[in-house]
Amino acid sequence: MVAVVTGASSGIGREIARALSVRGYELILVGRNEKELRRTAGLLDGPSEIRTMDLTKKESRDSLIEEFAGADILVNNAGFGIFGDFLENEEGSAEKLVETNVIAMEHLFRGFLRNMEERGKGRILNVASIAGFLPGPLMASYYASKAYVVRLSEGVREEMRARKSKVTLSLLCPGPVDTSFSDRAGVRFGLKGMSATKVASYCVPRFLKGRFYLFPDWRTRLVRPFLHLLPSSLLAKIAMKVQRKKS
Repeated sequence: MVAVVTGASSGIGREIARALSVRGYELILVGRNEKELRRTAGLLDGPSEIRTMDLTKKESRDSLIEEFAGADILVNNAGFGIFGDFLENEEGSAEKLVETNVIAMEHLFRGFLRNMEERGKGRILNVASIAGFLPGPLMASYYASKAYVVRLSEGVREEMRARKSKVTLSLLCPGPVDTSFSDRAGVRFGLKGMSATKVASYCVPRFLKGRFYLFPDWRTRLVRPFLHLLPSSLLAKIAMKVQRKKS
């Protein structure tokens, strides 16, 4: 059994890879940092291969989809955030975020899903965030990218139901997590984050059982049902106050 994990060089991707390795999967570890991918490989219980690549490049994504057409699992995890006023974000960084969090995510999702549908089996985990259910001033591009992951996954899930697909789709929506994400984004979380290990230990068994929504933090599970009851303008004001505490 083969599982492809993007963003496997650290954090949630690394810990999900470890959890799948314990369960007997051969891991294909994908990311840009070869040193950290090798570190992840050294933590695994079973066999693994490394693919060092930039997923913003279409040719890299195409090669991954083709090479691992028979993969049993895709963990679509690669992504990052940037903090700051929308007008002050470096244009190149914002474009890279969209290319990684949206374009690469969708391309891999479609490519692996098509292969799995042809074989009549497989599992895909798209990694979003509780941010995908909120407006996100001062991290507007990141929140918008995760909203895209949420809505795309919800829509495709219904299409899969309609055609009675045997492939399962899951959506991971963590709150704050103690990973290198915050360092790269340039923020400090106001709330204490979960460990990536706890996120993986919650997520993986439920993912393998085919559950769709995965909210590993009890706070997000508690808050999420009420988010649609509040107007977006109020949610944005609340989010702005929270975000300012991160700087």
